[in-house]
Amino acid sequence: MRNAHGKVSRIGADAQEGRYDMPDKTETSRVVSLAGRRIDAYQLRYFLAVAEEGGFSRAADALYLAQPSLSQAIRTLERRLGTELFDRSAHPVCLTAAGERFAPAARELLADLDRARLAVHAVRDLRSGRLDIVTHAVFSVEPLVELVHRFRKAYDNILVNVLTAKSSEDARELVRHGAAELAIGYEAHDTEGLTAIPLPAHEVVLTAVPGILGSLPAPLPRESVADLPLIFDLGDRATATMLRQTIGTKKTPRVVVNCSNPTALWGLVSRGAGVTLLSRHVAEKYVPNAVVVSLHPFLYRTPALFARAEPLSPAATAFVALASEQPRSTIG
Repeated sequence: MRNAHGKVSRIGADAQEGRYDMPDKTETSRVVSLAGRRIDAYQLRYFLAVAEEGGFSRAADALYLAQPSLSQAIRTLERRLGTELFDRSAHPVCLTAAGERFAPAARELLADLDRARLAVHAVRDLRSGRLDIVTHAVFSVEPLVELVHRFRKAYDNILVNVLTAKSSEDARELVRHGAAELAIGYEAHDTEGLTAIPLPAHEVVLTAVPGILGSLPAPLPRESVADLPLIFDLGDRATATMLRQTIGTKKTPRVVVNCSNPTALWGLVSRGAGVTLLSRHVAEKYVPNAVVVSLHPFLYRTPALFARAEPLSPAATAFVALASEQPRSTIG
């Protein structure tokens, strides 16, 4: 089903799968408490449906629900919260300031309830279930592939759902808001509400085809990187910070291609379009015809696994335990 903007509606798709019919006794019995106020889970689902669809009529259609029943449920929710969540005078209906603030909390609460339901009914003994992991593209190969490979060998009935974020910061935010249980990204200071598990550090090396490097020394002084034609993802703050830490503040990097897609970046480097900085393992395995040159002083990257600082599902708990068993470094 498509919403007012012509996009496929997740609410509508879920409704077609039977997840958003009129609440049964199980759904109405699932209650959360928000600032001492009793909120039913189905009210949160209805609220998010109206917010996503941009109107009560479209939301009711997506939910396969009579519009008066939907309106009454939203009014009850607003009465319990003591504020209006929708501006009904706008066309299409839009969220009030209070509604905008409430929406992330509603998604987070529903994600918690859904994970609890799955834990009780499916994955208590890790025989089935699902694990949502989000990562920035930089880590879509290393360390993600090895971690998921090891997890699948140990728990082959768990579905691993890998999501991609625009940056390490976005990956952490998705975990905070309940869109995923775990995230892989750069180590960070901004870990409020999260638990960070350091993953093995990797040496970062200059990666290029031989013709570009010429007679440059090896290892290569870090500041010399600024003079080379660079291919980088400038949209990721952590990557940009790593580049600045590499060359220092006295030089301006010569970036010739801004590329956020790892596969495209590797292909550009292997064709001689420029040079880049990669972990040694990725450079040696995924960039054909390239040579790798260590930097002086050596440069290392330390990713981390992030989880919400709350009880995790059995699948996420098992994944964290597996990641914690890894050696702290793969350098050398």
